[in-house]
Amino acid sequence: MKITVLSKMFNEEALLPFFLSHYSYADEILINLDEGTNDRSVGIIQQHPQAKIVWSKSTGKVNDRILIEELNVLASKSDADWLIMVDSDELLFPKNFADPRETLEKADGNVIYSIPWQIYRHETEADLDPTKPALFQRRHGDPIRTTGYNTTYIKPNIIKPEIKICWYPGNHTFAPNEKAVRSSVVFDGAHWVAVDIDISIHRRITRARNRHSDENLKAGWGGQNFHITEEQIRADYEAHKNDPQLF
Repeated sequence: MKITVLSKMFNEEALLPFFLSHYSYADEILINLDEGTNDRSVGIIQQHPQAKIVWSKSTGKVNDRILIEELNVLASKSDADWLIMVDSDELLFPKNFADPRETLEKADGNVIYSIPWQIYRHETEADLDPTKPALFQRRHGDPIRTTGYNTTYIKPNIIKPEIKICWYPGNHTFAPNEKAVRSSVVFDGAHWVAVDIDISIHRRITRARNRHSDENLKAGWGGQNFHITEEQIRADYEAHKNDPQLF
């Protein structure tokens, strides 16, 4: 059985070591890397034996419609038995921490949904350490599924490529597909949008500010980052620093 992980990225040197470590069980990790990337991402990817770079054309602006079109093409050409399409801050895992390869080997259907938790740094947690397994370094977050990100963070992002899925921007939904059969298997996950204050400020303000295309702005893709301030990010961390342990 071949498992491929597919992700789009731009200047993700801070998260890449954790991402690559978490998905090291995969046979192949394809990084659709924005050609404007100018940090250490390339070197980090090249050091990982399963990881490969597929360069993404860039106009200097983020256009999620074009990005998802590129990812849909890559997914449709994949020869994997299962393909996991995730963002750089999404660490998925089977229920009860079952072995991912064994879980996928036995899974029914051809579309598996994941439900990642929104993870925040707890006040008792140490700084992130890239030499240690990623998942258990951040285990706390928002337990309420009826408000905030949790209400929309259910993704059909583990698929059999043979069905030729066509995701919409954000890959929360996909175009009608008569071949799609939803699996009874569901993956949990950790959405690492807020696991480190400095990383969050860099990713959501320094790195992202002024990179959104006019089409993104009009459609609202990535809208949570359009006008966010450092003060708002810090306030969000303060509000969640004593969140319960989720797994």
